[in-house]
Order: sequence, then C-alpha cells, then structure tokens
Amino acid sequence: MARSNAPHQRKSEIDTQSQSASAIEARVRGIDAKRLRLAQLQVGFAFSAFILIGANDGALGVLIPSMRLHYGVDKATIGLLFLFQTIGYLVAAFNNGLLVEKLGNRRFLVLGVASFLLGVGALSLMPSFVIVLIMMLPLRV
Repeated sequence: MARSNAPHQRKSEIDTQSQSASAIEARVRGIDAKRLRLAQLQVGFAFSAFILIGANDGALGVLIPSMRLHYGVDKATIGLLFLFQTIGYLVAAFNNGLLVEKLGNRRFLVLGVASFLLGVGALSLMPSFVIVLIMMLPLRV
C-alpha cells in the first residue's frame, strides 16, 4: 500500500510545482506585457518626433517666399536662415556627447524636445527677423 501512494504523492507535488510555475509565468508575462506596451509607446513617440522634425525641415524651403515678403528682405539676407541652422547643427554635433554624459539620456531627450518646441513656438509668433535667426539655432540642437 505504501508503494501505491508514492506515485500519487509525487504527481500531486509535480502538479503543485507546475501550478506555482504557471503563476510565476503569468506574473512575468504581465510584466513583459507592460514593458512591451511601454516600448511600443516609446517607439511611437520617436516616430512622431522624426515626422515633426522632418516636417519642420521641409517647410522652411516652402516658406521662404512668404518670409521674404513678410520681413521685406532680399534673397541674400533670407539665406542667413540656412547659415544659422548650420551653426546650430555644428554646435549640437560637438556638444551632444558631453551633454549626454552629464545629463543622461532621459534628461538630454527632454532638453532636445524643449529646445525644439522653443524654436518652433517662437517662429510661429513671427517675431523680428533677428529673433528668427536666433531661433534657428535651437531647432538644430
């Protein structure tokens, strides 16, 4: 009789272990599902940011004739916009590594978003041409 109970006890122990393993797997899957959702959200924000940056870059060329009329400047003066964008890009290219080291990735990305929004927000108000030139710098940072 002792022999007949031993396989039954082993089977119940295995069932108990598999149930606890299933509970652990369910928790891990729940955590993985949350991480997956967070990763999908982050990738979606990154795609949206690239679309906004690309739209900003593409819009400048189209807006040049109306900007020339609004500010009353010639082609050479409006060309300074591109010079200031290039200067902003070069400043960013030489300093981004240092800033990432000091601020960390998260704060650095927040700084990038803030500078982009500052530049676009200021440009949307149509300030004087000198301020427009200055606001071209953070759009490349």
